[in-house]
Amino acid sequence: MIEERKHLKVQVQNVKSERIQNQLRMKCRQKDKEAKKNLRACKRESLNDLMDDTRKAAEIGNMEIIYENIRKKIFCNGKPRNSTAINNKEGNTITKDSSRLVIWKEH
Repeated sequence: MIEERKHLKVQVQNVKSERIQNQLRMKCRQKDKEAKKNLRACKRESLNDLMDDTRKAAEIGNMEIIYENIRKKIFCNGKPRNSTAINNKEGNTITKDSSRLVIWKEH
């Protein structure tokens, strides 16, 4: 699907006719929408699989798998997401990644 999108974009650049360019752009938009829809579905499916594994681990009582799955969800490419504000014991917001990891290890 990605190769088809790239091919359509190259065609749009190479075509001189305005009418054909518009038609190819419409096809390209449709391919973009399909790719995004497939990506969202794949992401949703992988997240559901991860949560199912976490539920099974919770039923068994395996805390290591639970911790790893939560960590996979919270951390993106080895870095924590910045959407959650973390405060230290004094109530100050922690902004450094290394400090956040220390707080997470405490819990």
